Amino acid sequence: MNLQQLKYIIAINRFRNFAKAADSCNISQPTLSTMLQKLEDELDVRIFDRSNKQVTPTSAGEKIIIQAQKTLIEAEKITELVAEEKNQIGNSLSLSVGPSIAPYILPQFIKHYRKKYPEVSLSIQERKSEEMLNALQNGEIDAGHFCL
Repeated sequence: MNLQQLKYIIAINRFRNFAKAADSCNISQPTLSTMLQKLEDELDVRIFDRSNKQVTPTSAGEKIIIQAQKTLIEAEKITELVAEEKNQIGNSLSLSVGPSIAPYILPQFIKHYRKKYPEVSLSIQERKSEEMLNALQNGEIDAGHFCL
């Protein structure tokens, strides 16, 4: 088992489609299928049911996917710790902001952030609070801000 395989099962779960998941991982669909099969063989469990052209996690697969998400988030922290030790800022920052506050806080934030960290790729999306929390838990975004 490796981190790449964990990324693949998270992509498969997210898209529920092998072709779309493979595309998001920048690999071919046969490579994705092979890596999933290797992981399932190693664990001796089916992670996804692939019937009737639908891809859904099995009961064990749901638990494995949740743990994979946690594992990848923790693994990313190692990279962040090393960057902090070297006084380096990351390559990108992905934010989500609630639609009701976006027009009020984003202009000033972007101005100050770009001035202080011009080398960082900044991605900002508007999301409702529930979607934002899910994205944070899944590691799809780095931070979020919304009003209750």
